[in-house]
Amino acid sequence: MSKLEEIENLANGSIKNINRLLVLSRDSDEEVRYRALEAFEYFQPTDSIRDRVQEGLGDEDELVRSTCAELLGDWKDRTSTEALYLALSDESEIVRSAAITSLGKISRKDTSWILKDRFPNMSGVERASAAMALYSLGETDYLDELLSLFDDEDYRTRCAAANLISGFIADKDKPRATARMKQALLKEETNAASSSLKEAIEALESY
Repeated sequence: MSKLEEIENLANGSIKNINRLLVLSRDSDEEVRYRALEAFEYFQPTDSIRDRVQEGLGDEDELVRSTCAELLGDWKDRTSTEALYLALSDESEIVRSAAITSLGKISRKDTSWILKDRFPNMSGVERASAAMALYSLGETDYLDELLSLFDDEDYRTRCAAANLISGFIADKDKPRATARMKQALLKEETNAASSSLKEAIEALESY
């Protein structure tokens, strides 16, 4: 059995599997580390899991770092806020974006002014993540910023905007967001962004 197959079998939330996953999360192969850490989404975060995930924000591999940032947000782990603030300066856009999204989930008041201060210098997926995070933190004007990104020249930004909206938009803003995405879909030329828009529209209209 390969290590990746082993991780798949261990990712079932059983406490007895934690120690082995922690060992695998320090493997020399970055994919093994990434998959082992990703498996912790199925577990209640213990101190040992949380410590390892926080440490993972400093891993040499960007997928490992972004996965760790995402997990801390999913857990709404307020003790990790300072570590996520440091991740805002990561060299990788996907790590910065993951950290921003997680900070929005954690909802600490001082996050708003930090993101607002950085926002003018952000672009692309990072800007989309920050607009959604600020919106989630009560800065509702930033929904306009997010919706405007459907005119961004990079299809990855347009995909990110659609995905973020489908995951975080408040019920009261769903009609407005849906209308804007339908408008964007009419002129979208890439398969990836068209797919993201269609899935987001379907998700919003199904609830």
